[in-house]
Amino acid sequence: MTAPSDSVAEQPRRDPDIERLLHGRLHDPHRVLGLHAAGAHEVVVRVLLPNARRVQLVTPAVELARVAGTALFEWRGPRRGVAAPYRVRWEVQNGEWREGSKSRSWCKPVGLAPSGMVRFFRGLRNPVCLFGQTPPQGV
Repeated sequence: MTAPSDSVAEQPRRDPDIERLLHGRLHDPHRVLGLHAAGAHEVVVRVLLPNARRVQLVTPAVELARVAGTALFEWRGPRRGVAAPYRVRWEVQNGEWREGSKSRSWCKPVGLAPSGMVRFFRGLRNPVCLFGQTPPQGV
């Protein structure tokens, strides 16, 4: 596993879809979250995990950078070596690590009023989350 990175991803904040996602106004989160091509031989992986302190891809073993001031994490790199479906590990606030398949790479607020959406997507709120079809597992 690579050493934790203090780097912060800046580029995604310029994307209007990411801005809409972070403000709870994007109707299709998978447009920006998950695994996407970023050129001929590169990919970008983005996950939204409000309770995570750190996020890592399992294969390849790399750290995702947090987008400053948000609960969004991102990694860009070569497509070669990225497992499909990919798995991520994340460290929660109490220091425990969780791992899950990110076939659906976002955490969805359950029963959250519209006024709380912006706080949720900025990582300032801790609602119950649903992780696609694969529940998170303690590691």
